[in-house]
Amino acid sequence: MKSLYIISLVFVSTILLADVPRDKVKLLQWAGPPGSRPGTFKEWIVSHPYTKFSVRLDKTVIGNRKAGTVAILIDSTIASSLTSEINRLMTNLQWEGYTVSSYEISGGTPASLRSFLEDIYIIDNIEGALFIGDFPVAWFQVGMDYNSPQYGYVEWPIDFFYMDLDGNWLDTLKHGVGDTLIPGQDGIYDTHSGDVAPEIYIGRLTPTGIGNDILLIKNYFSKDNAYRHHTIELQHRALVYIDDDWEPVAPWWARDVAILYSDTLVVADSNTTRASDYKVRIDTVREWVSVFAHSYPGGHKFYYDNHSSEDYYWSEEYTSQDPPSNFYNHFCCSFARYTTNGYGGGRAIFTQSYGVGAIGSTKTGSMLDFDYFYQPLSEGKTMGAAFKEWWDYIASGGITIDELYWHYGMTLLGDPFLKPTGHPIDNLSPQISNTTVWSDTSLHGPFPVYSMITDNWKVGKSQLWYKTSVDTNWASLQMDTTGIANQYLAEIPFQPTIDTVWYYIYCEDIALPPNTAKDPVNAPDSCYSFITGYIGTEQGVPKIPKAFFVSQNYPNPFISSTEIKYGFPEDANINITIYNLSGQKVAVLVNEKKKAGYYTVRWNGENKYGKKVANGIYFYRLKSCSYTATKKMYFVR
Repeated sequence: MKSLYIISLVFVSTILLADVPRDKVKLLQWAGPPGSRPGTFKEWIVSHPYTKFSVRLDKTVIGNRKAGTVAILIDSTIASSLTSEINRLMTNLQWEGYTVSSYEISGGTPASLRSFLEDIYIIDNIEGALFIGDFPVAWFQVGMDYNSPQYGYVEWPIDFFYMDLDGNWLDTLKHGVGDTLIPGQDGIYDTHSGDVAPEIYIGRLTPTGIGNDILLIKNYFSKDNAYRHHTIELQHRALVYIDDDWEPVAPWWARDVAILYSDTLVVADSNTTRASDYKVRIDTVREWVSVFAHSYPGGHKFYYDNHSSEDYYWSEEYTSQDPPSNFYNHFCCSFARYTTNGYGGGRAIFTQSYGVGAIGSTKTGSMLDFDYFYQPLSEGKTMGAAFKEWWDYIASGGITIDELYWHYGMTLLGDPFLKPTGHPIDNLSPQISNTTVWSDTSLHGPFPVYSMITDNWKVGKSQLWYKTSVDTNWASLQMDTTGIANQYLAEIPFQPTIDTVWYYIYCEDIALPPNTAKDPVNAPDSCYSFITGYIGTEQGVPKIPKAFFVSQNYPNPFISSTEIKYGFPEDANINITIYNLSGQKVAVLVNEKKKAGYYTVRWNGENKYGKKVANGIYFYRLKSCSYTATKKMYFVR
């Protein structure tokens, strides 16, 4: 069994095999039905005329510098329908450390869009961008593809135009008679020179002619989020499916894919590879599929019976079959030609349940030197970063005409910020500490409640929940930051009668789904509580507290003065002293014997010499023979 022999080579290939010489690789061919051909720039521009370019910054979120800066560009005609999806993607990226800006784009030419990318590359140092929707398409042309009359004149969409931002892209020639290019301009680029290495990577979500654009993109982002959170992340194994013309080099290409996933199945037998077999193979759960076949945007053509017969796996079958695979590398002629309705590369990622990324070409050509792509992927890099590293290798020392023929149609479909090795999961809950604990008090409110809340990335929603003996329904209050790091505040409102108040803190981080925390941890079964309006013996409330207590000062932070309420159930020697962060004594507020009861003391922010203290954090400590308590307060002048 030849295919089994090839599988065994995968695991020793890094020692036994060198790279495949480029001139030994059979050229791809357009495999459409008789009379079919690629669409042209003139046909495309009729339905996509250039209009005035405009751009609007929608939103920016700041990362933690663990990752770079990226941009999301959204077609303005669909932006409002994708608000929640874009916000969710930006939240995911922000949690991973990225700083992200989203822009609404309208109209323009390829040159104006590229100029904008150049601007944000220079200003924001973006590493990559995602195009969502319909954008100006840059086209490129050559007079004699692969220097062969069999291929002749060709023109194709080129996303590399948006990746190399400082190279020279010129339109100085136009299509003449037959396969010739003559001086002139026709809106199609024909020359690329200067520094030809890419500055950024580009991924695109362009569901041309596949269905309802908005619904398809919405569903894509649902899968994208599910993949990031491991809901549809599949077994880390790959299928390498190689049709007849490349059977001799199958061991090399299997080795390259195995750099990413060592569990790689290779099928490369000339009498096995055909559409019916491919359809069965891709029904097995695998994270990655690499298919090598003569193709066109409408499907893959496979040969069998010793190359005497052929059959097709049609592009729409990706839609109807919904294969359980998330990533594709299509070594398939023009399969990523996103200007063609229903193109196969798009159908592979706009399926219902799976499919989030694909590499392919918009012309007769593909990726070679695959190891320069799979190696960075195996290191945990994103699809976009690996794609750029592969281009860096191709462009090193300049791009040869043969490399231009093979690679200038290469396109990344889908979210370029995804990692085929998987994404980290935030499963750490926020931490809540130093919540204000109110004791029984003569006050009726309002009652400020402070908490210190931290998270390993970012706190999302923070709430104070409370109820009273008068209104037994739980109510929530949004906690706001106070300006002091990690401190949050909400106020329980005024209570007009003697009342019991129960309260607790609830918060979420920004993970999807969020991690949550409560203080006390088993709330609402166990809560903080206190009695308001606690004076005299009115309605059975005693004059003397049941235990020692000292309340959180109010207001806090404070500018001029603040009050501290305290109490104790028996006569006691009481000392209340203020300390600074260094532990030095600042002022003594109380130092005497007192009878049991409730008391209030005020501090005006002065030290023992009568001078105002500096801004900052201070501590007050209540101490008696049997009780000690220390609390923190903030003085702001």
